Amino acid sequence: MFVTLDQVKRLYDFKILDLLKGEDVVKHGKCSQWARHKEQKNDKDVIYIQLKVVYKGEESRSILYVQFHLEDAEGYFSDAMPPEDYLEKVLGPGQTVKGGLLFAQYCDVAPCRLWFNTSILYENSANPILLDIALPLPESETRSQIFARQDISRAYRPKSGKPVSQEELALSYTQDIASNLSNCHIIPAVATENVIKEVSQQCNIPYRKITHGYLLRVFLPGGRKQNVIVNFSGKDEQGGDLVTIGTICAPAREKEHDRSLLKMNPQMTCGAIGISPIKGEDFYVITKTYPVASFSREVAIAAIRSMAAKGDSLENDLTGGQDVQ
Repeated sequence: MFVTLDQVKRLYDFKILDLLKGEDVVKHGKCSQWARHKEQKNDKDVIYIQLKVVYKGEESRSILYVQFHLEDAEGYFSDAMPPEDYLEKVLGPGQTVKGGLLFAQYCDVAPCRLWFNTSILYENSANPILLDIALPLPESETRSQIFARQDISRAYRPKSGKPVSQEELALSYTQDIASNLSNCHIIPAVATENVIKEVSQQCNIPYRKITHGYLLRVFLPGGRKQNVIVNFSGKDEQGGDLVTIGTICAPAREKEHDRSLLKMNPQMTCGAIGISPIKGEDFYVITKTYPVASFSREVAIAAIRSMAAKGDSLENDLTGGQDVQ
């Protein structure tokens, strides 16, 4: 069995034959106008990709549209849906298949990269090997292409003059938590990942894995958004793993706010307000901790929605209506 990334890469040859967006998807008969309008109501639009795959392995393997995921420019994944010419075939050595993939992606971000779940597990691991496929777009590269470039340090250097995004703050926040937990031997539960997937599907909330947890982007009324962090945060007195739901609200620059905000804590039904240093600056955050063992789908949905609404409301009050992205 092939178990390394390089070995598995040699099994497949991918080629993008066509990429359509929005109205062009409907015009070419890859999606109905009704289906597109349904996605637009959720601030999404449709993307169609026609793909050719050449299989070079020795054992027959199936390939199906559900194995593909589209990554956007912010790192979130969308699952593939079946167009009329959807991709599905059992491939033998040297065989080729052509087929379509249909995605619904949020309108405010661009598609970045296509991922294929090979269903082949890494050696001594429960994680499947994913292969990344560059799209015919200027901003699209595979991970291998990115790390092969000589100017990678310059490419990832923060741009001066622009405010730090909410997502950058969230990632920095969880990295700080992870460094503090390096000796705690936290074991992220498979059950928790299943809960996050169920929440994402049922509530139309995109998510992605981050260090010791997940980052969810919750869309709110009025076109506003709030990132909610679900991360493994420690152990209780009995040694059980804990999961914390949190959100970053606004910079803690006005000291006169501190006392009034702390007074709000006894009245809050979900979470408590605190101050956390992130990227060298103090921020107001709202957090609540749960035992992993009792973190069910119902609990997660209620907590994530409540956390997003409370975080956005506090952010709105503190920033005068600005939605920190």
